[in-house]
Parts: sequence; C-alpha cells; structure tokens
Amino acid sequence: MTVRAAFMAAAALVLTVALFSVVIVPAIDRGGVGELVGVVLVFLGILVAERWMRSR
Repeated sequence: MTVRAAFMAAAALVLTVALFSVVIVPAIDRGGVGELVGVVLVFLGILVAERWMRSR
C-alpha cells in the first residue's frame, strides 16, 4: 500500500466516523429516522446542485 492510498483510507475512516457521530446519531436521537431522511435529502440536493453547477 502506498502512502497516498494509506492517507486516503485513513481520511475516509476519519470522515466516516465524524459523519456518523456528528450527523447520524444526533439525528436519530432527536427526531428519529424522519430527521435522518431529511438530512440525507439535503445532502443529496447539495451534491446534485454542485454537479449541475460544474457542468455549466
């Protein structure tokens, strides 16, 4: 495994843990699955808008 691949794997792990602990767990604790679905929809909307803006 190269240094770059190791860095990418470590960064993915850190970001996944951060997403889970900062977004997913509090969303389920506060509002249940409905709030989690809302967060996912907002995230997907941002990704689609960013992709649309890059294609122009």
